[in-house]
Amino acid sequence: MHTRGWFILGFAGLLLFYAFDEFRQTHWRSAFGAVAGLLAIGLWLLLTKAAGLCGVLNLNRLGNCRNDINGLFFGCERAKNHYWLRPLGFVGLGRKPKPSRKNAGASESESEPALVAPTQAVADTTPHRILFYATMVSTTFAVVSGLTDLLTFFGKDGA
Repeated sequence: MHTRGWFILGFAGLLLFYAFDEFRQTHWRSAFGAVAGLLAIGLWLLLTKAAGLCGVLNLNRLGNCRNDINGLFFGCERAKNHYWLRPLGFVGLGRKPKPSRKNAGASESESEPALVAPTQAVADTTPHRILFYATMVSTTFAVVSGLTDLLTFFGKDGA
């Protein structure tokens, strides 16, 4: 487990050195790509290690899953399919809320409050959703920048 941490720290240090060197040489595209890579590493660590609640829409009972999760990306592993339904719910492919049905025999004057059906596939706050999309954008930008740097490096002539 510690080896993985040292690897991530070493890779981040290498990206930091590369970013400073590219800024010094005024290669802006490569430098901003390295900064995006550093941002992506930090956001992925936050997205996979921060504590939170699952929040995936339950099928058999009203509401969302309240199990604890380690990381904000994947759902809990205790309920069936919640592990992948959380990231799918972020992009709109998760479980859809069932349409709310009104009881035909119930009168409007009853003192019991009506249960409100959830309206989202994943019960989440806006900061979690922003964190998810910021991670995806910075990762994409860093990968594209890194690939163009590699293609430029290997595409140079020996002359």
